[in-house]
Amino acid sequence: MSALFIQSSSVSVGASGALFGLIGSMLSELITNWSLYANKVAALLTLLLVILSNLALGLLPRVDNFAHIGGLVSGFLLGFVVFVRPHLDWLTQQQRSGGGGQGQQQAPPPVAAARKRKHRTYQYVLWLAAAALLVAGLTAATVLLFRGYDANQHCPWCHYLSCVPTRRWRCDGSPTTCTATTQENNTLSVVCEGGSNRTYVVAAASQDRIKDLCNQLCT
Repeated sequence: MSALFIQSSSVSVGASGALFGLIGSMLSELITNWSLYANKVAALLTLLLVILSNLALGLLPRVDNFAHIGGLVSGFLLGFVVFVRPHLDWLTQQQRSGGGGQGQQQAPPPVAAARKRKHRTYQYVLWLAAAALLVAGLTAATVLLFRGYDANQHCPWCHYLSCVPTRRWRCDGSPTTCTATTQENNTLSVVCEGGSNRTYVVAAASQDRIKDLCNQLCT
């Protein structure tokens, strides 16, 4: 996701994409093993709150939200494949058929009792669908990556998923430009390209100092 969507002038590195993969797998594990949880709604709302709040933080500049989204989707699909557990009815039947401890006489199971299925149909459907989507998605993304595909050209609004520009910051990653003018009484007037300006009290400011002040004010 990062290589297909991120701007060519930026470099992304970090483990947050993998952490989002773990969160996505927790969500799919909750869905596919729904019957095993006691506080289902509370667990679901907690995971959704964690996901939405962290994705919202990814809208800030210099944060690669495409890695977060890619890790979340990949982990969500992989969780359906890896974390499938037996259904609660099957587990209960297995415990009952196991009998008591030593020295206790085991009661014969009812003749009319039907044997419970280990997994439900929806679990098999989710497993197959997730596995197919995961393999197809990773294969297609890898092929497009080596072909030099630029996803931003075909999705002009997708860059807003990683950064939303405001009056306080920009998302294009271009160098910050400003005009610095030395005035009387050791003051330095800095004017940004966007119109923001401020006057600093600096005696004989060097070019590095002016550059730092420009970055602080204009980015």
